[in-house]
Amino acid sequence: PPPLLPKSIVWYAPFYSQSGYGSEARAYVLGLERHYSIKIVQHGDGFSQKLYSGLNPQVRRRLQSMEYASVQLNESVVICHSEPGAWNPPRWPTSLCPPRYSSETRPVLLIGRTMFETDRIPDGWNKRLNPVSYTHLRAHETPEHLVCRLLLEKKKKRGNEIRYGKDNKNGTNVKAT
Repeated sequence: PPPLLPKSIVWYAPFYSQSGYGSEARAYVLGLERHYSIKIVQHGDGFSQKLYSGLNPQVRRRLQSMEYASVQLNESVVICHSEPGAWNPPRWPTSLCPPRYSSETRPVLLIGRTMFETDRIPDGWNKRLNPVSYTHLRAHETPEHLVCRLLLEKKKKRGNEIRYGKDNKNGTNVKAT
């Protein structure tokens, strides 16, 4: 059985991007680094030299040390923190998240984190969302947006794949079956 707490985290995100994903990911890993061994991988959005050069030198060194950290994938939680179009298989050139692994190197948990707000699952996302163990999709708290997030979370708890279709009870364009 997997350990209750992982030994390490492998965090894929646009750390050196000026995007909201980048600033959120930097805040998370800088806050967690004293509790876990963290390896970071630039993922999703492109690298911004302007942002990189403008980082506080101490923060830049902390992030660089996380880039070169050595962790065991099978003792880690892997986090894909970007727009799901970048998740494996990505729609554009970027690092693979979730990464390829064997049965011996399978991560403890695969988490997808996105801030993409939607009332339906965009085309192509189902094949990117299904490999992760848990999907955190930030959503507006309106009935149409909230149902999308709840269905994704329900899908993960039940171990089901996302299916497209019309749910006649609430009129949404997605449902977990």
